[in-house]
Amino acid sequence: MNERKKQVKKELKANIRTITILAISLFLINKGISISTLINFTDNDKIKWTLDLGVYTFVLNFIFSLLIYLYLDNKLYCEVSLLNKKEEFNELTIRDTDPEDIFLKIELKGKCRKLKRRMEICFPHWLDPQVKPRPYLEYIEDENKYLIDLNYFMGSKENVTLKESITFNVLKNSDEKNEELIEASLKVSPFKKLIVGFECKGIRIKLK
Repeated sequence: MNERKKQVKKELKANIRTITILAISLFLINKGISISTLINFTDNDKIKWTLDLGVYTFVLNFIFSLLIYLYLDNKLYCEVSLLNKKEEFNELTIRDTDPEDIFLKIELKGKCRKLKRRMEICFPHWLDPQVKPRPYLEYIEDENKYLIDLNYFMGSKENVTLKESITFNVLKNSDEKNEELIEASLKVSPFKKLIVGFECKGIRIKLK
């Protein structure tokens, strides 16, 4: 489903870009701003129109590509995955009282950005999660959730490229046949979302 959403978003962005470039090109042509007239290429109006449209489309495509490159080059990307450690799959079935391992994969790359809030992973009440103490981790017992400070990995660096893995032991505390999708979340302001990209693939845990 996530891959399908990505593909749809990609196609929408490409279509919007094409329509925008075409609209700007036609606007400039209709305003009488003609490249072919300036260079006195031909007196044929059809050839002028075709040449102007081609030149404007090329130039605007180049400008758009340059702006997008500069924008993406100044963005922080955070990709997070929760996986069954044995099979490296995003599903886990707990059948007995023995603890199971899941691991959190964090990948950071791009321009370092100061984040006001920490990443959260909330576990359902029917699971008891445990993890080795780490300086960037905090457990909120009342809410059964962990807070992860991503700023710890970036420090004072200008750019970052790293992968970090955190293993959680999860133990069921209920005999009910519960099921839930567990995901990590990072709350950022609407403005911050323009320069901080966050994506998470959660894990579905079932009790049997």
